Amino acid sequence: MPILVYLTLGVSPTYGNPAPVLERIRILDTPRPINDAEIINQNGEPFKLSELHGKISLIFFGFTNCPDVCPVVMAKWRDLQRSDEIDSDQLNFVFISVDGERDTPEVLKRFLLDFSDKFIGLTSSPQKIKPIAKNFSAAFFKDNPSTNRES
Repeated sequence: MPILVYLTLGVSPTYGNPAPVLERIRILDTPRPINDAEIINQNGEPFKLSELHGKISLIFFGFTNCPDVCPVVMAKWRDLQRSDEIDSDQLNFVFISVDGERDTPEVLKRFLLDFSDKFIGLTSSPQKIKPIAKNFSAAFFKDNPSTNRES
């Protein structure tokens, strides 16, 4: 299954660029094995990453309460999907939540619909997401703000 392991889209204060620019992308010649644990999609249905087989998959680990990077990346994906530069029907756009406690399938579905009804959203417990994220060298942790901080 071809999977794009690392993707950073050009981020700018405006979303009006006609064609998104891929600044850095790494494609593996030989796919690495992935943890194929069963997780849940935005429709509340069981899902395995092996179901992505046959298309190139853009995979992003994030969370719906993310105030900055996550919505910017999703907007860039929306722009990429709408672009005439690519055949987006040949791509899977996959958002994997690292905050399964808050990102229920319903929350994930509402978040994704702000960008595209074709995006795939996946969620589960941290115990199931951590090994999947590790396969993609994606690190994450739960931030516990100190009581001295206001935000």
